[in-house]
Amino acid sequence: MNKKVKKIMSLVVTFILTLGIVRLPVYAQSTLPKITGVSLTSDGILSWDVVSGADSYWIGLNGSSVSNGNNTTFDLHDTSQINENTPEICTLVIEAYNSSSDEYVARYNCRIKYSSATDTFDLLPIKECSVKFYTDKNTLYQEQTVEEGALAQEIDTPEDKECYIFSGWEYEDGTPYAFGNVITDDTNLYTIWTPTHDLEKVEAKPATETQTGNKEYYVCAKCGKLFLEDSTNEVSLADVTIPALGTKPNNPTTPDVPAALDKPDNPTTPDVPATPDIPSFNPVTDEEGCFAEYQGFKFYIDDDENITCRTAADGKPVINDFKCDGTYTYYFQFDGTAMKDRLTYHPDGDHVIYFDANGHEVFNDFANVKKTIAGDEVDDYCFFNVFGYMYVDVVTYDKTGTVLYYANAYGVLERGKWFQFSDNVTWADGREGTEFIGGYGCANADGTLLVNTQTTDWEGKSCYLQGNGVALY
Repeated sequence: MNKKVKKIMSLVVTFILTLGIVRLPVYAQSTLPKITGVSLTSDGILSWDVVSGADSYWIGLNGSSVSNGNNTTFDLHDTSQINENTPEICTLVIEAYNSSSDEYVARYNCRIKYSSATDTFDLLPIKECSVKFYTDKNTLYQEQTVEEGALAQEIDTPEDKECYIFSGWEYEDGTPYAFGNVITDDTNLYTIWTPTHDLEKVEAKPATETQTGNKEYYVCAKCGKLFLEDSTNEVSLADVTIPALGTKPNNPTTPDVPAALDKPDNPTTPDVPATPDIPSFNPVTDEEGCFAEYQGFKFYIDDDENITCRTAADGKPVINDFKCDGTYTYYFQFDGTAMKDRLTYHPDGDHVIYFDANGHEVFNDFANVKKTIAGDEVDDYCFFNVFGYMYVDVVTYDKTGTVLYYANAYGVLERGKWFQFSDNVTWADGREGTEFIGGYGCANADGTLLVNTQTTDWEGKSCYLQGNGVALY
């Protein structure tokens, strides 16, 4: 391709881009070395360093290109593009050319700012953007530096891993990425892994009084991982295990929930209780370590504060079962010890229950939960009703009926931030919470909802938080 044809093609592409038909700048495909030492005086004198191997230079301004011979300075007034109609921001390209090889050997792309009122110029270099490729959320695979408006260079694809094949790259929001996409800012890209698990179905099994059950799930014959429904929803064995049936609390009563949405003036905000310390038990029998006997069962605590339960008649250990000591309900695991500091599923397989640091199942109270069902560390507050069920997507008053809380779709009390109510909110007494759907609220650090007050939201917009905690704009 001769030089004249190349210049015609470059001008055509630049003209198309100037019209806005394509968003890419003319230099988006450039992989040439960058011309150094570029400067521009306020009166329009452009200069740059000599480029080794170049015998001429071309200056392109807003799609119009002129030759500058082998000179490394150029007056922008010498182009037809500088006049009273020149736009404030212009595209500028300097190209170094070698006539012997009929090739460009270097290039510099930038923008300039022009004031027709004062006939002055400013150089606006293209910023450099970081492009990072990750094989997961935390593992950096490769990093590039790319000029704004240019393309990232294609890279070798990562190797497939067990039960997953590489299927491309995507942005943080899940939008697929292609190497023809223009880079306009710092960009993080992540691998798309397509699962190839060989799933085998495990049928649901109900729990009995003495034996645990399980929900329906799938296990991969190749890697042994567990899933619900499809190969993207990985779970642990604890997530699908249903505890054996056991003792329920005696005569639970449901507290009244005030019908009115407005709070009384100047309500006091109670503290959300922290997880209590393990108390010292007073044995009620002469047997060492035995602190309670109830309905034919004895309850023991050892020096390591492990709680166990045995039949009073023959001392047989209780495992995989709920038992009540006359005051508190425990769940005794397969090893015979009471479950502590743990969320788990209720035997019905639907509701979530919680055992605190003492091994007591929590009823009608807040709890500071430190671990998820899967065992991940958290610092969440949740509320469990009179049956021990976690509130999920529920708006509730506190026990005094004066302040509101919102347990979100994950059962966690919103605290210290603005949030959006889900589309499935209900009141604690079962009423539909249609007034909350799609609305925004703000929770104080202690989880109480901000109500009956004028404020500004997270974007600085003025709004009024009503008596039910929903922002009114």
